Amino acid sequence: MNGNFKEAHFTQPGSHLGNRVLWLSSTESTMCDAALLAERGAAEGLVVVAGAQSAGQGRAGRIWAAPAWSSLLCSIVLTPIVSPAAIPTLSLLAGLAAAEAIETLVPVRIELKWPNDLWLEGRKLGGLLIKARSRGTARTTLVLGIGINVSTRIEELPPNATSLAETGRELPSFAEVLTALLERLGSRYAEWIQCDGWAELSSWRARAALLGEVVTVEEAGTIHTGRYLDVADDGALLLGCAGMAPRRIVAGDLIRGPRAVSV
Repeated sequence: MNGNFKEAHFTQPGSHLGNRVLWLSSTESTMCDAALLAERGAAEGLVVVAGAQSAGQGRAGRIWAAPAWSSLLCSIVLTPIVSPAAIPTLSLLAGLAAAEAIETLVPVRIELKWPNDLWLEGRKLGGLLIKARSRGTARTTLVLGIGINVSTRIEELPPNATSLAETGRELPSFAEVLTALLERLGSRYAEWIQCDGWAELSSWRARAALLGEVVTVEEAGTIHTGRYLDVADDGALLLGCAGMAPRRIVAGDLIRGPRAVSV
């Protein structure tokens, strides 16, 4: 970790998430910081928040960058005792919790783009990433990273991205966003644990962006085009291709519409 920090405590009814919160003025990556602290014995529920990060981690090795104090950038240490095969469903439920939290603060409708993006009016508002490492037992250490664009101006955002500032509504503070996020995430996480890592996903499906449309999925360098049929109970995307059984895709980039394959 680098930069100055202060420590805070959040008390969420029925949840221990946020029992310890480190606020950093700047760092390279909150996910790296949280993982390091977990290796040093930090308890489940630790949250690392940064005003700015120089090497923030997105999915597929991408960098998450944002102007200082314009996005909520946080990572949370989780240590569930569940099958590793159930972890993808936690990613979906964390996205659902983030969507619910935002809607308690700003009168907007948040959609969920498989596997881990928050969408507002067809543009990316935020994203989530989970990284896991085994402790050599049934317990797995997870670091859940979440980024939400709050006050970022449109000219500071990449193409097809947006922020809460673009809604024209009064903006919540970072503390308000984090409090709401931890409250909803704590509830969804508890449900996930009670179901041994398998949770009912109808609420996620109700927000699924592009569901039912013809889409393209880029999976490990391979391009698949078909109709987005559903998300399976284990979090896999089900893609309908002509003359074939639905294709299960467990990880990939989802794109609206068909895409030509370059040769």
